[in-house]
Amino acid sequence: MPANLSLPDNQDFAVYGAGKAASAFLASFMERVADVKVLCFIDSNQSGFFEDHPLLNFKEFKNKYGTDLPLVVASSYALEILLALDKSSYKKIFLYNFLDNKLVADQEVCELLQRLKAKEFELIIEDSRFAKIIAPFI
Repeated sequence: MPANLSLPDNQDFAVYGAGKAASAFLASFMERVADVKVLCFIDSNQSGFFEDHPLLNFKEFKNKYGTDLPLVVASSYALEILLALDKSSYKKIFLYNFLDNKLVADQEVCELLQRLKAKEFELIIEDSRFAKIIAPFI
């Protein structure tokens, strides 16, 4: 398994997702990183607890943490979530590629979002970096 699961500035963060991909990310992440922690999980439709962490809907999350906390999107609905986060002006976004078990850096996520918004699907698929990133989600 690749060990590329740390955030660049070793900050605490939140995970957007509350399913199998989020569970897989948490298990892999907890094996490798001890000095930062997952503060909560986010789900579009529910709140409560997930994997013994608070589970918030996005509005609750944004009210509590604002837009400065790094987010890891770990969900099979990642493309929809990325587009929604972009509309809310959220910038510190990482994407968990559960097939490769690694994080995609926020700069690549921003570039991918620009192409998604421009509906440049052919360019995304032709660019091997992006094709590999989105493969788990299409």
